[in-house]
Amino acid sequence: MDTQNPESYTTKLSECYKDIDFIVRDVYEKNYNLGISNKELTVTLIELKWIIDKCPEKNQKLITYALLKHSKRHANMQGVFYMPFSMIESATGVAEKTARNQVNKLIDLGVIEAVARNRKPVGGQGLQRNLPNLYRLNIVATVEESNVLTINESHDFKSCMLYFFDRKELRNMLPRRQYESLVV
Repeated sequence: MDTQNPESYTTKLSECYKDIDFIVRDVYEKNYNLGISNKELTVTLIELKWIIDKCPEKNQKLITYALLKHSKRHANMQGVFYMPFSMIESATGVAEKTARNQVNKLIDLGVIEAVARNRKPVGGQGLQRNLPNLYRLNIVATVEESNVLTINESHDFKSCMLYFFDRKELRNMLPRRQYESLVV
């Protein structure tokens, strides 16, 4: 701030420093990623089979796929990431309340691990909201080069399933209603 032109702002310098401190603390406490990440994302056959096998319900499959994509872009070196329920809702089309219930079921199934829940922000004034939960997917997979799909935002769960499996295989793998809902 000392090098800024004082004519370009009207706020007191002490208030500017408070705002800067707040922003820096907020970024580090919430573990925001400040870099623009254009990582090439991939989904493997093993990961897709794992989702289909470990998640008995349709919404669990959709949520786990969304968490997988999100974790590949945003997880730290330990595989820990956060994804607010509102973001899960927009990524899957599943209502936020349903997403909350399904995430709890996924934790009980051992599909995901809740690394930290109900985290309180440090400091600050006014309405205090909990920080997003921290998760880790409980998948250990080796990548086989021939069984990898490079994905972008337009690749949904259905397109990935149809890349790795034909409709007949999916009809045998999924319960009838899930097949009709997810594939047809």
